[in-house]
Amino acid sequence: MKRYVLLLILLIGFQSFSYSKIIRVNNMEESIPEENLYSNLEDAYKSSVSGDTLYIEGSNIPYGDLNIEKRLTLIGQGYFTNENLGISSNKFETIVNRITLSNGSSGSKIYGLKFIQSGNANVITHVGNVVLSNCYFHISIIVIGHNIENIVVNRSYFNLSGGLSVNGVTEPPQNFIFTNNIVVGNFYIKDESSGTITNNVFKGSVFSVGENANLQIHNNIFLGTKLSDYLMPEEGSNISHNISAIAPFSDENNNQINVVEADVFITGDHSSDGKFQIREGGPADGKGKDGIDIGPFGGPKPYKLSGLPDIPTIYDFSTSGFGNADGKLPITIKVSAN
Repeated sequence: MKRYVLLLILLIGFQSFSYSKIIRVNNMEESIPEENLYSNLEDAYKSSVSGDTLYIEGSNIPYGDLNIEKRLTLIGQGYFTNENLGISSNKFETIVNRITLSNGSSGSKIYGLKFIQSGNANVITHVGNVVLSNCYFHISIIVIGHNIENIVVNRSYFNLSGGLSVNGVTEPPQNFIFTNNIVVGNFYIKDESSGTITNNVFKGSVFSVGENANLQIHNNIFLGTKLSDYLMPEEGSNISHNISAIAPFSDENNNQINVVEADVFITGDHSSDGKFQIREGGPADGKGKDGIDIGPFGGPKPYKLSGLPDIPTIYDFSTSGFGNADGKLPITIKVSAN
């Protein structure tokens, strides 16, 4: 019963994403192809056409790898669902190993997945014009190819390393957007890239974007404490309204340097991502460009706890377990619009 109610809520929410076919993927259920339900991610992919949406439901079984050669939208149920209590009644995460975005997949969007591959990349993209949002990445994203533009990475959590790494002679990405992310590990982007890096927190020791990059770097929190681990643009970039634990840039343009980390974030016990919410009245509160908060929870589209996608989410579901006199089973659901 709970899954049928959840599906109804999701179908309503998906109206804002697409009027194309919605395909459910759940590896804890049997496939019913005539109902667009598949237990295997690869089978669901094979049944899709460009423009379709794959809703990959939470499970305790990883879904594996997928190579995409179509323009698709993939939506999962997030991560840290056992840590952030009260935001979703489904405590399963949508776990995958790796996704490769190959030729033909330009325009694809991926939301709410937890990538656990421990090799050299969680997402490998050979194309531009893609969105990676509300995801958990164990390691970084790799860009392969030339003239790769318009990669958007936002509202995501990077565990070991972050950034847009490149392989071999691949050119650096251009016009990328990296915003409202939490990067626990090191961060790398090949020199001579162009793009925007705003409202992130970088907790790792290394932040390396090269000396010749053309970047807009605003409203970020840098927590690395070794100056030699920073490689920042020397000219041609705009660096303002950032906070740093040391001084990788000057205190001009409303940058704050030598800030104590404990003064920036809320205190107490919080989830792995919730602990990066800023402290009221602290140095990040309202001190960003245009008066917004500095860090991942600031700006027009702030980071969402657990990477919940922008669709309705059931955060409470209850039933007595007993039918009433007319044979119906009363249930109570509470839904967050997100």
